Amino acid sequence: MVKLCLIVAVVAVACAIFGMSALGQSTNQWLVESDADRGDGSLRWALERANDSPGDDRIRFASAMTIRPRSPLPQLTDAGITIDGSNGDASPQVRPGVWLDGSSAGDAAGLELMEPRATIRGLGIGGFHRYGIGVIGADARDATIEGNWIGLRADGRALANRLSGVAVIGGAQGARVINNRIGGNSVPQRTGHGIVVGGGGSVDAILSGNVLGIGADGSPLPNDDGILVVDSAQATIRQNTIGNSAVAGIELRETRLLVTIDANRIGIRSNGALAPNDVGIFLGPRSANAQIGATKANLIAGNRVGIAVEQGAREALIEDNWIGLVPRDGTLAISDAKLPNAIVRPNRERGISVIAGAAEIRLRNNYVAAGEFGIVVADPITTRVSLTRNVVAGARDGPTEAAIDVRAGTELTIGGEEGFGNHVCGAEFGIRLADTEEATVDSNAIGVSAATRVRFDSDARLLWAIRLDDGVVRARVRNNQIGDAERAGISVVGSASRDNALVGDVSSDSSLGQNQFSGNGLDIDLGGDGRTANDARDRDRGPNDLLNHPVILDHTIRKISDRIFHSTYSGTATPGSRVYIFERSGSSERRLTRSQPTRSSGKWTITIPGIPTGTVRALAKTSVGATSEFSPSFLPSQRLRLRPGANWIAWTGPPMSTEAAMSPLLLWIEAAWVWRSSDSRWQGWSPWAPPLAAGNQGSLQTLETGDVVRLQLSPQASGDFFVPAGGALDRLNVIQLKQGYNSVTWLAGNVDALETLSALDAAQPDLIGTVWQWDGHSWELIWPHLRGAWEPGPWMFPVLWIRAVRDGELSLP
Repeated sequence: MVKLCLIVAVVAVACAIFGMSALGQSTNQWLVESDADRGDGSLRWALERANDSPGDDRIRFASAMTIRPRSPLPQLTDAGITIDGSNGDASPQVRPGVWLDGSSAGDAAGLELMEPRATIRGLGIGGFHRYGIGVIGADARDATIEGNWIGLRADGRALANRLSGVAVIGGAQGARVINNRIGGNSVPQRTGHGIVVGGGGSVDAILSGNVLGIGADGSPLPNDDGILVVDSAQATIRQNTIGNSAVAGIELRETRLLVTIDANRIGIRSNGALAPNDVGIFLGPRSANAQIGATKANLIAGNRVGIAVEQGAREALIEDNWIGLVPRDGTLAISDAKLPNAIVRPNRERGISVIAGAAEIRLRNNYVAAGEFGIVVADPITTRVSLTRNVVAGARDGPTEAAIDVRAGTELTIGGEEGFGNHVCGAEFGIRLADTEEATVDSNAIGVSAATRVRFDSDARLLWAIRLDDGVVRARVRNNQIGDAERAGISVVGSASRDNALVGDVSSDSSLGQNQFSGNGLDIDLGGDGRTANDARDRDRGPNDLLNHPVILDHTIRKISDRIFHSTYSGTATPGSRVYIFERSGSSERRLTRSQPTRSSGKWTITIPGIPTGTVRALAKTSVGATSEFSPSFLPSQRLRLRPGANWIAWTGPPMSTEAAMSPLLLWIEAAWVWRSSDSRWQGWSPWAPPLAAGNQGSLQTLETGDVVRLQLSPQASGDFFVPAGGALDRLNVIQLKQGYNSVTWLAGNVDALETLSALDAAQPDLIGTVWQWDGHSWELIWPHLRGAWEPGPWMFPVLWIRAVRDGELSLP
């Protein structure tokens, strides 16, 4: 009985000492009291005891210390071993008190975890010839590496682990590497990464909250890669801050399972200061199934390249990231509302690079503040790359050469259906393509006025909106909004660029497939050298075979009934090509019709219902898709409804004698008058009286295109008067204003009157004093526009009186 009591007493003491529960589940407690390499109370002694004891084990430290092993430490070969050097808190912001310095340990790793449920917490580990912490093999499941400082000394300087800081390899599953500071592992002649997850079966790793490559004081502590996932491994990478990597902040190589990369700061510290990596995220050789930002945006800024997809990487989704942009408040809680105040920190060379045989790569809804280039796609074997809903703009400190630059590749899509296009501005080239076949450029908005989703600070410069360089074949460029390009909206250059369709296919919807142009130097430029003159028989060669633009020679209107009219256009074009007619309407343009193939004589004719309300122009397209430049704008015939008494009309017809111009009105006309601002006098004509030449009146011998004519008609006047087609407007039309009163019209097509006056007044301040417009019955003041005043609506060859404050000119777009 005494012996039994003694045994029970011994067991009770053991329970008290080692944490054993009465239920038989135990956590053995081991206290490290010595910084010696060996002996009782040393770390080596505690590891040996933990490996040999049944149940879970917990190793703690009596005080702060630095331990310098002289040989490899024992591996953790028992399940459930925890080594905790913290005093409660363990994070990248809390400097450890316990340090392992492996400088004298030989060819060794720091701590190697071989069995399930191991935890390493709150240690500083550096100087080992291999990795600082290794989670190794299929048995090493569910390890936790938390709050350690790895690759550093106690004073915060680098002390490299020469292979990597943390290695999860050999099939280890479910490892959690969280809230560590890891740096300094990049050393000459060795490859040292921050965290490596590698080997088949190393899956379900979570890498979160770590700070890699950045010291506590912000100093650079480079790793080669901040994080490397390799050889069929799989991980979730989120909320890490990664900087100063010699190779990449995050690299994937030979991965086949889903790897998600979300909510990381790459190239920037939490306070917004730069910590540039060479490459932010690198999808390398034969990596597959990466998702970058699809759940929560990454912030990738200040690197040489933001995201690089290369060397056979496949099936990646890159979505919703901020690239070259940082929220001013420093948080990861980003939104479109924060864009106007975002700090611009471009990736110096490229925001996103997809090259070297990458395939099936989707770039969607990324915001890119571009350095030298925004998004680059290159290499002939790069294929099936799509860019949709991205916002790409050159930084104000640029210059940015190209926002989207496609240098080679196949089956490439830039944009998509309506609402899926990219918004682009602020570069020498908005979208540039070369050496690619059958690329689609669809529904993009290019230029500062069109790219309304560019809400961060950016450059407004744009020379060429869409450029098809040499070797672009059978590209389809359609449905794009293109504006503000100084040189050209769409430019095709190089003799090997051919059969490129710059207008959509035939549809019952007249606007389907039509690019919208506004404020460009030229809208379409073949050769990149300005407007190309037509040549006889269209025998010249060059981009799109330098297809001659069609020539509109005439337009007539035929009245079918009081409400039905037909328009007939005619002209010349290259035999076999089809002619497309477009009408300017406000800030956009709509396609009216398309001809049958032009006859062998080179002549074409189109008749359609309706009367145009603005200027028209045309382009030609061959059966294989090659598209010409636009013809000059053409002033079509105009229908005017006649009233007895005073009629004010805009003469949009060609220059011609007043007698010939007025001949259709001989039954009703009494007189015609034109105010000549240059001479400050009226000129008149009447079929019933000799020309007046006395006083302030002169003889009106000729009507010029753009004249405003006051017709005095008899009480019997009625019906329609059709002003003949005015012909081509070969150059930008300019309204010359003299100080005082000027009688003018607007020949630039159908535009909103008040918006146009506001823009003209802003461009030429203190020139326009007041503007009156004829409403068909009387003159109405429209500028300055007063509350409750008559609304002029759209201008369709309006009749205006403008009082100019000074001499000047108004340029019509």
